[in-house]
Amino acid sequence: MYIQRIPAGTPIVPSISNSAVFPEDVIQLSGGRKIDGSVTYGSNHNGTINLYNVPNNLYWEFTSAGTPEETLQDESQKVLTTKLVSVGTGENSQIIRLINLEKYTGDIDLSRIKNK
Repeated sequence: MYIQRIPAGTPIVPSISNSAVFPEDVIQLSGGRKIDGSVTYGSNHNGTINLYNVPNNLYWEFTSAGTPEETLQDESQKVLTTKLVSVGTGENSQIIRLINLEKYTGDIDLSRIKNK
C-alpha cells in the first residue's frame, strides 16, 4: 500500500490550468498497480472522514487521450462531492498488519505544481 499526503489547495488534475483544488489536506492510499485503485480522504479528526470520489483513470487516461480541458475541469469539480464515512477503531492486530504493508511515497510539493 502506498500513502501520499496531498495539501489543501492542490489541483485535482494538475495538468490543466483551471482544475478544482482539494479544499482540505487529504491522504491518498493506493496499490502498486493501476488495477488496485486508490482511496482519497480527508480526516475530520472526530472518527469520520470525507471520502472523495476520485476516478481511477482521472490522472492518466483523460490527459493521455487528449480530452478537452473543459471536460477535465468538469470531472475535477465532480471530485469535490464527498461522502461522510464513520471510521471504526479496528483490531490492534489488523492495524499492525496494515501498517507493515504501507510505503510512504512522500508529500506532494505544491510549490512545484504552482510554478508550472
